[in-house]
Amino acid sequence: MLPRHVILPAILILAFLTSIVSISKAQSGARGIDCQDSLARDIPIQSDSTGDVLGALERQAVLLVRAAIEGDGKSRWTHLLVGLFGSPKTAARCGRWLTARDTADVATIYAAEDLPVIRTSRWPGSIAELAPGFDPDSIPRPDPTLTALNDLVPRKPREDGGLWVRGDFDAAISTLQWIVGEENSDVISVESDGRVTLNTGALLWLSRADRVRSGQDLVVADYLKSNEGLYLVTQLTRASSRYCLYIGHRLPTAGGDVPLPGSINLDNNFDRRLNPYRKNGIKLALERPPDGFDAISGINPIAVWFNIDSDRLVPEAMIVFHELAEALAKVEYGLEYLPVGLRPGAHDIALERELKLSSQRRRAGVITTTGSNRVFENEKGFLEFKADMHEARSGR
Repeated sequence: MLPRHVILPAILILAFLTSIVSISKAQSGARGIDCQDSLARDIPIQSDSTGDVLGALERQAVLLVRAAIEGDGKSRWTHLLVGLFGSPKTAARCGRWLTARDTADVATIYAAEDLPVIRTSRWPGSIAELAPGFDPDSIPRPDPTLTALNDLVPRKPREDGGLWVRGDFDAAISTLQWIVGEENSDVISVESDGRVTLNTGALLWLSRADRVRSGQDLVVADYLKSNEGLYLVTQLTRASSRYCLYIGHRLPTAGGDVPLPGSINLDNNFDRRLNPYRKNGIKLALERPPDGFDAISGINPIAVWFNIDSDRLVPEAMIVFHELAEALAKVEYGLEYLPVGLRPGAHDIALERELKLSSQRRRAGVITTTGSNRVFENEKGFLEFKADMHEARSGR
C-alpha cells in the first residue's frame, strides 16, 4: 500500500479540481492572472508510457500545467491537469498560481515555449520520464579551432594575405609537411592557385580537442604552440601580407627571373645593407619580389647546406623554415635582417625559432643552421669539398 499522500482518491481529485477552477476564476482579477479563459480538466490515464501521452498532448498544442503519477504495483495511472490558454506565457503564469496551492508531493510542469520545466519533490525517478530528452551538444558554440586561431594569430583588415607556393608544387608540399611534422600532414593543403590553407577539422582531431567537453580552444592553441613548424605555417596562412615559397632553379623577381644557386629571400622593406647604396635609396627590381607578393623565399632543390660546427648536412626543409621565419619577421613585424639598436634582427629571430623547432624534435636529431655553414650548388660540389677536407686532415 502506497502512502496516503501519494494515492489520491478519485473523489478528492474531483473536489480538488473543482476548488482550483473556482479559486482561479475568483482570484484572477485580483492577482492579475488571467485564468478565466482556461478550460482545466483532470485526465486519469492508465498507461505504462507516460512520455507517449505527454507527447501526444504536446502535438495537439495542449499545454500541461500539472502531472501526478500514482500506482499500486500492478498498474500506473497518470493524472494530468491540462488547460487551453491564450498563450504559453499565460499558461505558465496560471500553472504557477494553481500549483502553488497544491501539496508539495505533487510534481509540477510549467508550460514554456519549447521545453517544459519540470519540478519534482518526492518522485524524481518517476517524474523524470515526463521530461523530453536534452542534448547539451545541441547548444550552438563557437568553433573551437577558429577561436584558438583568432586568439593566437588574429586576422587583420587585409584579407588577401597568406602563403602561396610556386615552382615545384610537389616539392613545396613535401617541404611544408616536414615543417609541420609528418603526423600533421593532413592539416595543410594547397589549392589550385597555390594558396596554402589549414584544415581546421583535422587540426581539431589531431589535437584531441574533440575528446574534451570544455576548453577545446585552449587544447588546440596549446597544440599549435607546442609545434614551432605548425605554428609558423599557421602564422603565414593567416598573415595580412602575401608570402611566396618558390622551389626551383630560377627565382622570379620584380625585374625578371634570376639564377637561384642556394636560397634567396626578397621583400620590399628597407634594408640598410642595400638601400643606402641604391639610387634614391630604392632596391633594384631584381632585389624585390614579383608583383602580387610582399615577400618571396626561394630555394634550389639540388643545393646542399653543410653545417661546419656539427659536421652534418642541414635538411633542405630547415632552410625553408628559416627563410620563411625570417620573411615573416621582416614583413609582418617590420624587423630588418640585422639588429638595429634594441630591435632584434629577423635573421636572429629565425635562428631562435630553428632551435625551438629542433628542441621539439630531439628524437629526429634535426640539425640547424646555427654556427658556420657552407652552401654548395649541388651534391657533386659537396663531395669534392669533403674529399679535400679528408686529404687535408690526412696530411697533418
